[in-house]
Formats: sequence, C-alpha cells, structure tokens
Amino acid sequence: MKVLNRLIWVITVTHAQLKNSGLLGSIFESRQIEGSKRFEEVLKEARVAVWASGHVHLPQGLAGTVNVQEELGGTCFVNVSAIDTGPFIGSQSRFLIFEEGSNQLLMRSRNHSLAGFDEGLDVVLTLDKPFVMPSGGEPLLIIAPEP
Repeated sequence: MKVLNRLIWVITVTHAQLKNSGLLGSIFESRQIEGSKRFEEVLKEARVAVWASGHVHLPQGLAGTVNVQEELGGTCFVNVSAIDTGPFIGSQSRFLIFEEGSNQLLMRSRNHSLAGFDEGLDVVLTLDKPFVMPSGGEPLLIIAPEP
C-alpha cells in the first residue's frame, strides 16, 4: 500500500489527462486535455489533492497510473478506470473512500471482471484535515460553470 501526503481535499475529475501529469498515457497528445498548460499554471497556485482521469484504459497495476507531481502543487494524478476487457486486463475502476473523522483517503482498485478489490493497488492519501460530512448528511458536489 502506498501512503502519500496531501494538504487539502479538492478533487477534480476530467476525461483526459493533463500533459504534464506524469501519468503513463499523458505522453500521447490524443490523451491530453487541450490547453493543459493553463490548468497546470493554476495548479501551481491552487492546490488540488486528487485529479482523476480516464481515457487511456490501462491496467491499474502498471507503473504510471498514480503519480504525484510536486511541480503542479503536489497534486496526485490518478487513472481511475479501464473499462476495456482483453487477455491482460479486466474492467477496472477506482473507489475513493472517505471515512468520517479521518484525514486518510483510501483509493482502492476494483476489478469488476474478477468481482473484487486488488489490495496491492491500494493508495492512501493523507489530507490536512479530517473528512466531515456536510450538514444534512449528503456529500456536496460543486460543478464549475463552463468558461
């Protein structure tokens, strides 16, 4: 299990990856967010704990599917899904598990083809403060408006 320290708990989810995320598929322009540079500049000032993306459909056991980029504010970039099935891959996704009162975020890899979690791919992020469910008992989802 990897244990990584993060200072805040903002989570961003996009389909493609940032060019300089360091994720395995980000070397291919067709797998990058167009205009990645503008987001990368923002990350140097506004910290994000996790930037989740898909688009490459690579097995989560490969090196380069979770990467912390200190140059981009220490953001933990993670490939969250591989929905293709084939001889070397099952359908996979990542679960982000928050526990009330804990500052640990557990990222688990689930292989849906095998109907189970792969504990060897667990990653724990340490956040700067414990998770507290907002009043009303419902998670708060904030969607940024289109520019």
